[in-house]
Amino acid sequence: TGDDYCPTNCTYEEDKDCPEQDQCSTDSECDDNNVCIKDTCEGTPKKCSNKRLSSGCSVGNNCVPVGTLDGTQYCDVGNELLTQKDMDRNCNNNYECKTNLCSDGKCAKAGFFRKIIGWFKGLFS
Repeated sequence: TGDDYCPTNCTYEEDKDCPEQDQCSTDSECDDNNVCIKDTCEGTPKKCSNKRLSSGCSVGNNCVPVGTLDGTQYCDVGNELLTQKDMDRNCNNNYECKTNLCSDGKCAKAGFFRKIIGWFKGLFS
């Protein structure tokens, strides 16, 4: 290193005088199977770049927004699919709970009156 000489079959990791090798040649080699991420092979030397296109979670071939339910899983603010929580578990949002009700920071059971309000809200959203 530092002598401007690169021995045969030497790599950049072994001797900084040797050129860095490409880590990829096509975008498909960089695919992380997450549709919310743009995967490209770019630069000199070529390296994978994985840039978030939008906040959300990869579900099938779609990037769904935070709060979206997929069966018993929801897209969390950390862009991960998480399983909905049982009663009395800590929560911040209704979609985090199996009961779809987060009250005072806990997953709660909806009473009759709340169910009616929720039904009416559903009509207008």
